[in-house]
Amino acid sequence: MVDPVRGRYWFPEAVPPAGTKVAHYYYGFSGDLGAGTYDRRATVLTAVDDTFSGGVYDPPGAWANVYTFADSKTYLVDDISGFTDLTLQAASQQRPYLRQAVAESNNWKFTATGTDAELTLDGLWYGGGKLVLAGDYARVTIRHCTLDPGGLKADGNALVPADILVQGTIDELVIESSIVASIELALGGAVHALRARDSIIASAVATATIDLPQTELEFARCTLAIATVGLRVDATELLAQKPVKVTDHQHGCVRYSVLAPGSETSPVYPPPGVAEVFPHFFVSTRFGDPGFYILSESAPDFVVRGAENGSEIGAYSRLLNPLKHDSVRAKVHEFMPMGRIAAFIREN
Repeated sequence: MVDPVRGRYWFPEAVPPAGTKVAHYYYGFSGDLGAGTYDRRATVLTAVDDTFSGGVYDPPGAWANVYTFADSKTYLVDDISGFTDLTLQAASQQRPYLRQAVAESNNWKFTATGTDAELTLDGLWYGGGKLVLAGDYARVTIRHCTLDPGGLKADGNALVPADILVQGTIDELVIESSIVASIELALGGAVHALRARDSIIASAVATATIDLPQTELEFARCTLAIATVGLRVDATELLAQKPVKVTDHQHGCVRYSVLAPGSETSPVYPPPGVAEVFPHFFVSTRFGDPGFYILSESAPDFVVRGAENGSEIGAYSRLLNPLKHDSVRAKVHEFMPMGRIAAFIREN
């Protein structure tokens, strides 16, 4: 017998067979964001310096440029240092899970060498501790990744969020098509610009924040579920469940977005701009559920159809779900027999 929720096997009438048992399963999500088994050939580099496979992490003596995790196994990784241009990526249609150690609260630290280093993480799922960035970077890119927002294990023990902790200096921190937790600065850390696109920023810790008071913020089609502090902000199709506060209101533009009450930005166009974003607007706010930050049927039209193109606001805006629903409804009604009314039942 198999318990798919807890991942346990039970052999009620026989002695359990020897050896490690591995379950094979299929993974799905509501959109192509975060680590997942969808097609990512457009961003995966083909010229690689080494490949990790079978859950075996064997780091090189000196880091080169591009390294690929070839499968969806679990890897226990070590801190990485001594690089100037490094890409760690998952193979297309693979979703490796990375931890620094089996126990929780063990941070994974990247320490760049020299100045203007570049680091790219693509297609990785990381959890169990903070992602620590030390050194001087021209750009750090987190693309198609999941930095675990945290929560509870099946046994009830806590999973800590995989927060981003900046100990060094980063000119440009880019988050694309990803799920990430909070972003915070250590003493002496600095981020000049944060650019997030098609991403969910959320944490299981209620007090989590993006605390970047001297940083230029740019959000495009993002769902922001934690309080945010920055220098100035440019945003489009941003759905912010908690306040966004910046000190420079004279520069920046916030358009086709909904911000939580208490936000302090330049004026939001068009109205309502600032409105309460209630939890029931979403199917689920628990990471691991299929409806993670998907808009529910109780979400109001100014959120569901508030984007510039008539789609929804937030991380799933590019999927054009409301427009696709309209197209299906029109076609069904065109061929519906007289006197019948079609009912559409959403499942996610």
